[in-house]
Amino acid sequence: MATATATAIEIGLDLQRPGELGPSRAAKAPARVHEVARTQAPHAAVSHDADGDVSGIVGGTGILLIQACALIPGLLPCLLLAGIFALPLVLPLAALALGAGIVVGLPLGLWRLAKRLARAR
Repeated sequence: MATATATAIEIGLDLQRPGELGPSRAAKAPARVHEVARTQAPHAAVSHDADGDVSGIVGGTGILLIQACALIPGLLPCLLLAGIFALPLVLPLAALALGAGIVVGLPLGLWRLAKRLARAR
């Protein structure tokens, strides 16, 4: 918002009295706005990273869940109870996934390491 105000001030427009803008200055104003926008520093761009995307999705999901629990009475206890009932099903699957990762991943990783060392010689 500060950029728009600074741009309007640099053009010479009065934001409080837009009716006083003459036709000659009104025609030149859009070209000047683009000129000022082009000369701004490149560090003003927003950077994105993978962690920000994941944390944004998790945070947004949490906010959505809390808002849904506020709108629908009894949703939070129902979700907690469903989580407790799903826990005995999820824990063995997590253990199997971890075990499969160790049983399959460790020999595969050692095989790839041996091949890479053999190529390096």
